[in-house]
Amino acid sequence: MREDIRIKKIAFNLKTCEKFIEIEVPGDEILQSVAAESPDFEKQVKQKVIDYIRAL
Repeated sequence: MREDIRIKKIAFNLKTCEKFIEIEVPGDEILQSVAAESPDFEKQVKQKVIDYIRAL
C-alpha cells in the first residue's frame, strides 16, 4: 500500500548556502524491497526512496 510523503522540515544552511528538505516516506515498504545483507544497502535504500518519490 502506498502512502503519501510528508514534509517534516525545510531548512537552509547559511554557512554552505544549501537548502534541505526533511521528508518522511513509508520505510517498511522500502526496506522490504532491499536485502539487509547487501553490501551496498545504503545506496539501494537511497535509490528506492528516489524512485518512490518519482512514482508519486
